[in-house]
Amino acid sequence: GVKKYVFASTCSVYGFQDGIINEESDLNPLTTYAKAGLNAEKEILPLACKDFSATVLRQATVFGFSHRMRFDLVVNLFIAKAIQGEKITVLGGNQWRPFIHIRDASRFYAEALNGNCSGIFNIGGFNHKIIDIADIIKNEMKCEVEVKKELEDKRNYMVSSEKVKKTFNLDFEKDIKFAINEIKRAEFGN
Repeated sequence: GVKKYVFASTCSVYGFQDGIINEESDLNPLTTYAKAGLNAEKEILPLACKDFSATVLRQATVFGFSHRMRFDLVVNLFIAKAIQGEKITVLGGNQWRPFIHIRDASRFYAEALNGNCSGIFNIGGFNHKIIDIADIIKNEMKCEVEVKKELEDKRNYMVSSEKVKKTFNLDFEKDIKFAINEIKRAEFGN
């Protein structure tokens, strides 16, 4: 009797690729997490029919304040280190990743649940190099950044979210600077 299913997948299914990629691009999952997401997509999408909507949201790395903070995610981790007066350590830094603020992600999930759209959608928000994320935080919070070139993460991809923006008639609103300010307010109460 279920009429609609929204699956939270990951942009990590793209793994390592040059250029901006979309929902039709080749897939190259490099981690167990990405492979599991892709396997689930392959099982869910064929179930779509006129009576059952199956939507896959390939989500970027989330950042921003929430009541159940995750400090293992790069933007939040870097902000937390800066707040604590610690050095931000960047592994490599030239790899590209898409990022999405938790509030934007929530808006897209709500639209997927309330709308009627089957298929795959990237919800990528903003594409940044990891070093650029560190530099934004460094400039805003006056912290130190150390780059370790020899330990670069192999994942590298930029995603287009044009399909979801057009289909859902929504755009991404919250950026890294917004997250810095909201996390600082939550930490220090100002």
